[in-house]
Amino acid sequence: MAVADAVDVGGRRLGVNTLWSLVGGGIPLLFALAAMPFIIDGLGTVRFGVLLLVWALIGYFGLIDLGIGRALTQMTADRLGAGKPHEVPSVVWPGIAAMVVLGALGGLLLSTLAGPLVRGLLTVPEIYQDEAVTSLRLVALGLPFIVVGSGLGAVLSAYQRFAVINGLRVPFSAANFLGQALVATFWPDLTLAVAVLIASRTLNAAVLAWLCWRIAPFRRGESKWNRTDVHGLLRFGGWITVSNVIGPLMVYLDRFLIGAMISMSAVAYYATPHEAVTRLWIVPGAVVGVLFPAFTSVLQHDRARVARLFRGGLAANLMLLVPPTVILVGFAEPLLSLWLGPDFAAHSTPVLQIMAVAVLINSLAQVPFALIQALGRPDLTAKLHLAELLPYLLLLAWCTQTWGIVGTALVWALRVAVDGLVLAVFARRLLPELSEDRRPAIAIGVILGALLLLLGLNLHGTVQLALTAAGLIGAPLMIWMWFLGRDERRLLLAMLPERGP
Repeated sequence: MAVADAVDVGGRRLGVNTLWSLVGGGIPLLFALAAMPFIIDGLGTVRFGVLLLVWALIGYFGLIDLGIGRALTQMTADRLGAGKPHEVPSVVWPGIAAMVVLGALGGLLLSTLAGPLVRGLLTVPEIYQDEAVTSLRLVALGLPFIVVGSGLGAVLSAYQRFAVINGLRVPFSAANFLGQALVATFWPDLTLAVAVLIASRTLNAAVLAWLCWRIAPFRRGESKWNRTDVHGLLRFGGWITVSNVIGPLMVYLDRFLIGAMISMSAVAYYATPHEAVTRLWIVPGAVVGVLFPAFTSVLQHDRARVARLFRGGLAANLMLLVPPTVILVGFAEPLLSLWLGPDFAAHSTPVLQIMAVAVLINSLAQVPFALIQALGRPDLTAKLHLAELLPYLLLLAWCTQTWGIVGTALVWALRVAVDGLVLAVFARRLLPELSEDRRPAIAIGVILGALLLLLGLNLHGTVQLALTAAGLIGAPLMIWMWFLGRDERRLLLAMLPERGP
């Protein structure tokens, strides 16, 4: 593979890569949505609550890599953008080796804490405690493979190999969710369900390792432990680690707090709509996953284009996420009733509505978050998370105790709103070219205000249907006609696949 191809960040390449990422995230989402009712029915709400905590732990510990995954993408893309592919091996292989060690240490820590966590902190009924402890220790065993898999994917993304990454994600995610559904239906055992999950992630990492070895234009024997590169990797990754530790902690700690303060059934009522709506993160994940290496490469020579890419990323997130957000806010109760039954709908409807708006805000915030890190300032995002942590935890505990899972959802939404606002301010200060156009901020404010109004009114019947339809039609039109300038519209049109002859 030629280096020129690897670092192509033209509009159409970005569009194709984004579509691949959406496919890689969207199809597994469909499998997850289809499998969840079978998993809940087979395992029951208590076991399913524990399984949701397992999913959260895998997502959390998968990020405890000293930030090396994001640092590998940033530093590899930087060298490719500067035309120095020969320097890549000294960055990549030390980073991958470090991730193996970190995954093993994380697994050892989780295995040690599994018993005290289940039997002391969480309100897991005694009859399920052995299954829960064994499940957590299976997760600990698989952690090195999960962590290394994320690092290998980071290297491939720097080379713009999103077709490879997402082509693998679909079959392995399908095996994961469908396998858990089969286990829950025919052999309702939490340990077996977790074993299926770990097996799929381990096999995915193994295939990624083989493909990375074949595709990336370097060989292990050529790499050298360059002290400067290792120092840069650890310095950049160190600040990323702070965000990777605290950010997911603030995302997932709520369900552990609910499990400790209320019950595991309440975890299921809260975390199920949370898991469902946060699957929409596949959209910003796809957009930002493509934009981050592009930001890093283009910053070398064209900061004005970076600003256009930034606005285009915001617009793409809005146009793809506002329609499902409007539907979820307007029709949360019937959708939950149809999917999981009236009992879940009675408990989870307000949580789903609040989380839908919060996920939209957080999705927009991921664009300035990626830009700040691409500009070489991961310390700013880390310091923001440090400043947020204690006030968030105190407010979360109080509101959960006072208003239950609805209070938990409100605090979660408030945190992501503050987070997004501060990140936008940081991005504008670091890249003054963003301050030249205020229309994006105004458009985002109008859309969010309308969604909050729809949520607060809690209408039903014809009026609800009319307002939802107006939002579905009006928001994308406003984004296209007013949010985007001529250059951004051209960029998004360039990202569309070419028509056949």
